[in-house]
Amino acid sequence: MSKKSGLATKPDVIAGAPEGVTQTLANPDRQFSPGAPRSKFAAKDFTKEEREDLEKIYRYIRLTRETDDRLRKLFRQGRFYGTYFSAIGMEASVVVPAFFCEPMDFAGITHRELGCFLIKGMPMEQIFAQIFSREVSEEQAKTPPFFWGWTPARIMRHSSVLASQIPIAVGAALAYKMQDSGGCALCYMGEGATAKGDFHESLNFAGVHKLPIVFVILNNWYAESLPINLSTPVEDLSTRAEGYGFEGVRIDGNDTPLLYKTFKTAFARARSGEGPTLVQCDTYRWYGHSEIDPATYRPAAEVSRWMDNDPVIRIERWLNRQGWMSEPDFVRIKEECLKTIEDGIEWASAHKEPEAEVCMTGLYAEADGDYVNKE
Repeated sequence: MSKKSGLATKPDVIAGAPEGVTQTLANPDRQFSPGAPRSKFAAKDFTKEEREDLEKIYRYIRLTRETDDRLRKLFRQGRFYGTYFSAIGMEASVVVPAFFCEPMDFAGITHRELGCFLIKGMPMEQIFAQIFSREVSEEQAKTPPFFWGWTPARIMRHSSVLASQIPIAVGAALAYKMQDSGGCALCYMGEGATAKGDFHESLNFAGVHKLPIVFVILNNWYAESLPINLSTPVEDLSTRAEGYGFEGVRIDGNDTPLLYKTFKTAFARARSGEGPTLVQCDTYRWYGHSEIDPATYRPAAEVSRWMDNDPVIRIERWLNRQGWMSEPDFVRIKEECLKTIEDGIEWASAHKEPEAEVCMTGLYAEADGDYVNKE
């Protein structure tokens, strides 16, 4: 994949914007930069079991990257409807939290959690059946391709209503606590969602009741086109957890070993009754908000710096430095991922789109007894 493709140029003038806003967006001092390129962790910091976990996580990060890249190409080929919301550049921040989910655990998502679907077990065949709007998909083409969920893995269907997944995820966490089931909810959001009332009310409720939930802020610095400095007066959004009585932490969202340690601790706290954790993952989407967004609001130099901070390359180099994996392993795993993707495309493509009548199914539940006929 060329690092030059899709690069945005820095805008000198933003049509219709107040002068101060234009200056803020065009000011190179406000460009958002990645953290240190190397993780502070080394092999000695991990047990044998944790090493195996990190190797599994790498496979899912690579699978997410290759699936995402293929989907971008398929959209440009006109193979599916709507648009596509790429998470290239953000894979580690999505995959690692989901790795600690149990099958019963609820996940509240937004647009870019493809890696969550993969790691929670949605088959590649079903992913492409959903994307291609096939009759064999769970949604049966009743939703746009990327406004989807996966019931067997308890991944909720998301909407365009910003932050709407947060109170629902908190409700799932409340149910787990009331049932004493050991379940834990996972809730993703972008940094823009933290300015919504749903965010604050939900975190307050979760803090009061010490609910088993992990909140993940995928801070890619832009709420669609709005930079973080124009949506909130602080960049460390994890500090907001303090006002609700639980722990918040801000981390490098492209540092997979750090993500592993952080989310392992957060999920352990949640399951042991210690309450929520709010984790801000600083990361970056390489491309526009969706495939129809040219992202000309971002400086090209900023995009280039983050592309050089590629989470896939970083974890590969880290694994290689530890002596755990090497280039032949990376090549083999990538080839396996590509085959899995192509098999999924072939399977989904062999099925047809549903008939129009499917729109009238699933609207009403079957009546239980004859109470509907009683006065």
